[in-house]
Amino acid sequence: MTSLVEELNKNLKGEVKAGELLSSHTTLKVGGPATIMAWPEDEDDLAVCLELAAGMPRPPLILGNGSNLLVKDTGYQGLVIKMSRFKRLVFEEETVYAEAGVLLPGLINRAKEQALGGLEFLWGVPASTGGAVKMNAGAFNQEIADLIIELKFMDYQGEISIIPRKKLDFSYRFADINNRVVIGGKFLLQKQPLNDILNRLEVVKSKRLNSQPLNERSAGSIFKNPPGKYAGQLIEAAGLKGFRLGGAGISTKHANFIVTTDNATATEVSDLIALIKEKVKARFDVKLEEEVSVVG
Repeated sequence: MTSLVEELNKNLKGEVKAGELLSSHTTLKVGGPATIMAWPEDEDDLAVCLELAAGMPRPPLILGNGSNLLVKDTGYQGLVIKMSRFKRLVFEEETVYAEAGVLLPGLINRAKEQALGGLEFLWGVPASTGGAVKMNAGAFNQEIADLIIELKFMDYQGEISIIPRKKLDFSYRFADINNRVVIGGKFLLQKQPLNDILNRLEVVKSKRLNSQPLNERSAGSIFKNPPGKYAGQLIEAAGLKGFRLGGAGISTKHANFIVTTDNATATEVSDLIALIKEKVKARFDVKLEEEVSVVG
């Protein structure tokens, strides 16, 4: 791997590190090291990363803000590509082009400054734009897929494509992006009175702060809601709200959130996920499906 680090350092404008702890790059703050981690500066850098990753035994892990991710304590044996330097924003009339590394809170704030509404339902989601697209982030019966005009991708061979929304398949917390890296997306917003936007933001903010542990470390919702049910309600009814394993615990505010402390491990989070699934299955005969991605 030393030669690969040297090769990346020689060919990349961005940064490269070996053994970078992924706990520093996820909102749960757990997880072991990446074999190699790269921060590409632009599309040329990204193409170099993907070309070199092709020779590795595992596909690259594309990392946004790490808010929907559980990395195991063993880390990731491969190349991790962090998209945080892709931060271009372009507003044009009622559209915005946002690159993958733009964080949703910043995107929502910039749109508000332009008196453009439509993103308010995503307030409090600590994801990058690329991550939000990949998981089709949503809340309050809305999804980011509803706003997409087109997405810009790079495939693992370094080829760039721009694909319109109608040719992309989205479903609940899922985007079929087929071994492609999201570079950015163009979204349709709406010119609206600023007070209307601010009022909607206040409503969403109040609902989230009252019902979710936004001031604690979490990965967001751990499980998808089963059809016609709410995962949090099932977990709470199974008597697990507030239950802890070491440094990981089920939130006392919302049972579909696992929160961590400084001494938490990814194994404790994984064990807690397994326990929740077991108890809910035994009590209600419902098989919960993870919303959070587990890697390592």
